[in-house]
Amino acid sequence: MKRIQGATYILCVVLMGFGGIRPASGYTEYHGTMSDFIGANQNVDIDDGQYYAQFKTTFKWLRDYLLWSWIQTDTTSYNWTASWPRIHNFYRICNSNGINILSALMNGNRNGALNTYQDWWPYDSTNGNTGYNTKSYLERAACFGQLTARFGRTAQPSGKTFGDHLTALDYCRYFEDCNEPDLGWPGVWPLAAYAAHVSAVHDGIDISTNASHPLLGIKNGDPLAVHVQGGMAGANIKTLNAVYSNLGAARFKEAVEIINFHHYCCYYDTLDGDGLVDENMGFGGTAPEHAAKGLKAVTEPIVNWRNTYSPGTPIWCTEFGWDTTLSNGKHSDTFARNSYGDPNRAQANYLMRSYAILCGLGIQKAFMFMYRDPGTGPGRFSTSGVVQKSGSPPTPRTSYYYLAAMQHVIGPMYFDRVDSYALGSPWVFSYSFKDSGNIVRTSMLWCTKANTVYDEGITTNYTLIVPYMTVATQTMCINGSVTGTDSALTVINPGTANARVIVMLGETPIFVTYRTGTAAPVVTGAAGNIITNKSFTVMLDVDKNYGYWSTNGTGGFHQFTTNGVSITIARTTTLLYYGDDGTGNCGPTNTRTYTFDTVAPSITGVMSNLTTNALFTLTLDVNENYGYWSTNGAAGPYQQYTTAGTSVSVQRSTSFHSYAKDVLGNCTATNSNYYTITVSKPSVPTGISVVKTGDNMLQVRWTDTSVNEDCFRVYRSTNNTQYSFLGTAAANATSYDNTGLVAGIIYYYKVSATNEAGESAAGGPASNMIPLRIAVSNGAALVMPLSNMIQLRYSLSKNFSAPVSIRFSYAETASALWKDIPSAQVSGILLCATNSDQVNAWISPSIDTAKKYDIRIVASNGYAEGVFIISSVTVHTLFSTAADLGNVCIVNNPYHGEAGGVVFVNLTKDTSAKIYSISGSLLSEELYASNGRIVWDAKKNGGSSLSPGVYLCILRSSLGSRTMKVIVAK
Repeated sequence: MKRIQGATYILCVVLMGFGGIRPASGYTEYHGTMSDFIGANQNVDIDDGQYYAQFKTTFKWLRDYLLWSWIQTDTTSYNWTASWPRIHNFYRICNSNGINILSALMNGNRNGALNTYQDWWPYDSTNGNTGYNTKSYLERAACFGQLTARFGRTAQPSGKTFGDHLTALDYCRYFEDCNEPDLGWPGVWPLAAYAAHVSAVHDGIDISTNASHPLLGIKNGDPLAVHVQGGMAGANIKTLNAVYSNLGAARFKEAVEIINFHHYCCYYDTLDGDGLVDENMGFGGTAPEHAAKGLKAVTEPIVNWRNTYSPGTPIWCTEFGWDTTLSNGKHSDTFARNSYGDPNRAQANYLMRSYAILCGLGIQKAFMFMYRDPGTGPGRFSTSGVVQKSGSPPTPRTSYYYLAAMQHVIGPMYFDRVDSYALGSPWVFSYSFKDSGNIVRTSMLWCTKANTVYDEGITTNYTLIVPYMTVATQTMCINGSVTGTDSALTVINPGTANARVIVMLGETPIFVTYRTGTAAPVVTGAAGNIITNKSFTVMLDVDKNYGYWSTNGTGGFHQFTTNGVSITIARTTTLLYYGDDGTGNCGPTNTRTYTFDTVAPSITGVMSNLTTNALFTLTLDVNENYGYWSTNGAAGPYQQYTTAGTSVSVQRSTSFHSYAKDVLGNCTATNSNYYTITVSKPSVPTGISVVKTGDNMLQVRWTDTSVNEDCFRVYRSTNNTQYSFLGTAAANATSYDNTGLVAGIIYYYKVSATNEAGESAAGGPASNMIPLRIAVSNGAALVMPLSNMIQLRYSLSKNFSAPVSIRFSYAETASALWKDIPSAQVSGILLCATNSDQVNAWISPSIDTAKKYDIRIVASNGYAEGVFIISSVTVHTLFSTAADLGNVCIVNNPYHGEAGGVVFVNLTKDTSAKIYSISGSLLSEELYASNGRIVWDAKKNGGSSLSPGVYLCILRSSLGSRTMKVIVAK
């Protein structure tokens, strides 16, 4: 009936002006099986070589690199059926062979009126377009409209199509808007501009149609077509964020129907000048399980992004792969590295494992790059194919056969779950697949070295446990076989919950296909063994008919169905239950014991009412959890104890209350007893001692010799004669902290105990003191050449209020031959009363400036002192009176008007100076040295300022003269 209706509809629309419609030849639906997942990149080259049959043995999905310039030669000219590139024929034969196509329309077009659409950023730069608005992509949108109208599923009127006007061919349902827009080859496509392109080619939003552009965008050519985002160069969250932020959440969800990324497991940016990697460098391709460069590390972030910002949008990985050529010790950075010298086998292993890993991560489709080698050398991607460039059909690699076997075994099956990812050592991986009826299941298994970088030939024995498995077959991939080789496995404990097989795992995945026997019905819902004092209901369920139950302990079972049954438990009962489908599949009989307990626990060890003058202890026991006691009145609070018992010391007159309660709530009444104790004074504390525990704190310690004190009283004296009360400590305490003490004073202490009968004698005395402490820290020396002094900085702290005096000394570094620095040469405070940061200066040191010195700072009060040594102070920058003019130098040269003027230093005592212009005019004279220095204010005699320029200074002494150049720049 549906076929009749379809034919009638086609006939009607032809009569209404829809010309050139062709009924679909039969688009192959793979319905979410692994055949629907496993794809490869290729292009029209498959038609050139006519190797469709070879391709479909391994892959049912093909991603086509379709150059825009191949199909659109001008605004309204489309090259659908030319002798090359034969796009129509290519798509038609793929369709007839059951090969589904993802058509990826590449970027640039230099044909006719389209020559403004550059390769790397395909926008029309005429008419004021910027590339950031949808109108910039008019021709791209128009091309997608024609492409989807022709190869999609929705018929279009002949007036809206170009060429032969064929439409609704149903050869292709998925259309990718470009390839790697974010890679930057050969130029950069700004991501905000790419977002406008996504919106434009989706449905031509904000672009006006006309006779030359009647269909704009994928959705106007075929509303049923699916828009696939241009494959990102890596799992690029930056690209997604940019497109998302420019489109907005609603438009992103509408226009980006499939998120698309590429990833190559490798170390990029490791190439030599020849664009290759030296095989000894340790770089290149990695295994797909690699922690940093592998698939999981880059895929999970993009899946998390999708789940947050565009829930439900499918994700495809449309490029991944490994190269296989090593030439003269060189290979590409995507080379399939391994330790056993076979890159073809390593590539095959990596590709198989990648499909499983991507599927397990929630990716909906994956395409390796690429089916046929693009080249023959060791360059990047040149030999990444599963077939080589040569041969007709092309010569298969190991990966062709391995992937064909994978397609043969699990292609018709559905992914179910990940049973094991990187577990154990070596790492074991197990992925589970099932047929449509969940009758036949297959586990894909392999192992790698833990923390693997690349394959190293690892193997291990592995036990695969599958409850109720009855038969199992192992399929191994063999180079040269498109189906692999099968062998029967011995199932240990077949048909039981402990059924298992033992297999040898390696880095090449194996497939274990098995069936399970029919399991007996499983009964659930029975609570575990319990003890209670309240009736309750057990709700039993069975997963398939029938279940059976009994509460009489031996038989008389009652049958129930998948509707379940309710059983009331109101006494001590043994519940028996099992499942039996009536065809011989019977489960074991399960037992649950439900015990009723309505008896409260009992307490022993409580004494009757008692009057005594001695302390005593109650030893309490309870026969089941829990007992409770209180000496705080009948209202409590109460202390809990268990069947381990507890001891209660009675030290004063008190009422004693107790009861017991079990976990079921069975509880005794509260029993009350009264104990009267005649009180005596507590014993004297012994072992009094005093310990320094802080800068200004002493701790008094003692031994508690009493059992009936209310508190301890502490007394203090500074002369061991007159004691004052200091404070109290709680009963059972053995120490007291006395803070805020003054250093240098001896403190004496005594301790007594007290209760309602009075106070004991005082134990002690014991004494201690806070020693005086002075500390000098953070010392630093700063040599100040212009002032001819050394500034000394340091921090002073002490634990007493009296002032301390400061003195300084110096010694040649490491000599320890200290010489005092006269106080007359030291500026600043030398008597300090407070804790503070200090600054002093050693003025005009008379020392050999060619040596290094240690400077010692000493703070003292006559009883204690603090010392800090500043080590290895360099003083060569200090100026001094020189023996000759050999080391003269000029400070502030060039002169910019600094305070202090131009300073000539390291002069002899009798040096004089005269300043001349370059022409020889005397400007200033009779300047004489003081302490080896002459200061010139950069003025002429008489005080007038000099113009900027170069001047000469002639220095004269009894030992000779020197001429020096001075620059005035102010």
